[in-house]
Amino acid sequence: MTEMINKFSKNKATIEDNVLVDDMIKKELLVKQAKKAGIQVSAEEVSNLIKRERAAIDNTNYLDENTETVKEIMKNRIRITGLSEDDFWNSNEIKTEYEKAILSGKLYDQLTQQGKIKSIQEFENFKDDLLNKSKSSLTINTLQN
Repeated sequence: MTEMINKFSKNKATIEDNVLVDDMIKKELLVKQAKKAGIQVSAEEVSNLIKRERAAIDNTNYLDENTETVKEIMKNRIRITGLSEDDFWNSNEIKTEYEKAILSGKLYDQLTQQGKIKSIQEFENFKDDLLNKSKSSLTINTLQN
């Protein structure tokens, strides 16, 4: 996915595998933290977000380079799955990913309201702290060539 994003955005830099793994772990740790904090997401919230995202991607009124890049990435992501566009957007995997995004957003809001963070940068630091505190208890299996 990252290679595809880099290709479409004409970005020559690539993200190292360990950075990708760390980002994936942080995402899961945020979800765990949000649930631990009592944050919940309804099926309706997920469905509404998916509808908004799909409509935004289908909207032809946005013609800037970034929007076109996102549209192209999503078209390719759907194509790679082998699913129809409707099946893709209705898949459990997509619903789960959007649920995680909502949980992370709600956690950000909660931490901001509690005064624990004041900016996106502080949220990034919060995620880094979660990762650092968890690294000793994580086992990461990697395939080596």
